[in-house]
Amino acid sequence: MASTETTLFLVRHGDRWDFANRDKWKSAATTHGFEARDPPLSGLGHEQARSTGIELAAQGVDVILSSPYLRAIQTAQPLADSCELSIGIEEGLAEVHHVIGSIPTPVQRFPCFPQVDLAYEPMLTIQPTDFEAGGRSCERFPLDYLRRMLRLASLLSQRYRGQHSVLNG
Repeated sequence: MASTETTLFLVRHGDRWDFANRDKWKSAATTHGFEARDPPLSGLGHEQARSTGIELAAQGVDVILSSPYLRAIQTAQPLADSCELSIGIEEGLAEVHHVIGSIPTPVQRFPCFPQVDLAYEPMLTIQPTDFEAGGRSCERFPLDYLRRMLRLASLLSQRYRGQHSVLNG
């Protein structure tokens, strides 16, 4: 009989490069027109991702889902390689005030991250209901964000029942 027990491993992304290089990162984002809220991991962050991947691989992982942000995908990558699994990019795991279209899509990430599952269908899409300080539409915080997390938890327990899933944000 198959197990109906579901295990969720919640992983926060590794250390961000911009935390140690804030001015340099913001200046480059402004000058070159990329999203400042999508920084890569630092060297420490890559080390954290590798060690987390080793620990989680030993637990027996069936599914890896990641926020669409670069640092989250980079954190999931060593685990995906260790377990020979793909990474589902789940928009529902995006950070608060995520602005749709502000960061690369899974297809755009794929050339650098071939572990990204291009066939994965996200369980949730974010519905903008408010405007952030920069005038871009996003969801209201905290109400919409909390609703999204509760809805995602419900959908995860249905879709991945009986599996060991890693949620990386």
